[in-house]
Amino acid sequence: KRGYASNVSQEGDYLLRYQLGTKFTPDRAQTIEKAVAEECGCSPDYIVADLVKIENSLFKSASTLMEEDKFPFLIERRNGTVEAIDSFSTLTYTGEPRTTFYLFCPEEHRQTVQECAGEIIAGTIE
Repeated sequence: KRGYASNVSQEGDYLLRYQLGTKFTPDRAQTIEKAVAEECGCSPDYIVADLVKIENSLFKSASTLMEEDKFPFLIERRNGTVEAIDSFSTLTYTGEPRTTFYLFCPEEHRQTVQECAGEIIAGTIE
């Protein structure tokens, strides 16, 4: 079960975003898993840290048009206004894969992981 998820590209801490996005290795994953397990009082074998990059290749053919604003996605809001989807949604094409950091844990530790994950990750990734 997922105990924690963070969209790396939207992470407010620039150093953490850089470290997770470019320097995440199996050794760093193991360090994070051990630190989280220690906080939860469980075996590190029950905690899994993973970085998932998802690239939607369906958008690639339209990417040039989208980047040049020749092919905007417009949405009509409930109040009748029409806005470009990228003004209010993260579901638009950015040219970069969507990168999400996950911590998986047993259900009984989920609350603890959610409360302390950000601080633990920042402390172990530097």
